[in-house]
Amino acid sequence: MSVITLTMPGDEPGTIRSIDLDTLTPRARAIAEALAQAKLPRIKIRSVRPARELHVPEYLPMLFDDPDAPETRIHDSWWKWHDLDPEPSIHTVLEWEAQKLDGWYPVADDGTDLPSSQAARADDSLNRDQALALIQAICPGAGISIDTWMRNATRGIKGYPAPVRHNGHVSLWSEAAVRAWATRLAGLADLGRQRERVEQHLRERVVEMAELPDELVAKLAGITRVTARKWTGKE
Repeated sequence: MSVITLTMPGDEPGTIRSIDLDTLTPRARAIAEALAQAKLPRIKIRSVRPARELHVPEYLPMLFDDPDAPETRIHDSWWKWHDLDPEPSIHTVLEWEAQKLDGWYPVADDGTDLPSSQAARADDSLNRDQALALIQAICPGAGISIDTWMRNATRGIKGYPAPVRHNGHVSLWSEAAVRAWATRLAGLADLGRQRERVEQHLRERVVEMAELPDELVAKLAGITRVTARKWTGKE
């Protein structure tokens, strides 16, 4: 066991809590390590991507640090969990916070790595809502419901990405795998839209040839006779 003590943001001064680091996912473990050494009830986090990818170009000249280097920020917007009844465990709260840090990982107050910083940096896991939000952003027309995702993606069936790990009963998916999967969907949707445009053009040409024999129109257009008659309004 790797048990450490820490004070959580929002705790009464002097409150000491214990957590077994071995029970936490990499990002939550790094958060616990950051809190244990922090002088104030907040932690520092560093971006996985360079700063220039996090800001609009007009803002880049105002950055103090190198825009091609990762950005370091203060993370102090902790979820209000103290008033919940029953109060969640510290393990649960740390994992909640870990899911907020998609694209970021905790570091020490002085900016150096914590023991778990690099493992947290490599941890690209997403929960269900984050995965669905990413899919919606990449392929808005996918229309995947929560029920459909949970029925298929939690088991990795029917072509859905499988979880890379579980945090208790919560499934977590790789951001890279979800992004690649959603990108494939977007490409397919784009082909579908192209097909619709081509089909509409073909339909218009078939209608113009309505006076010709149905068999000839169908052969020239590469469609069935039934489709040709339907498009020309003969059926």
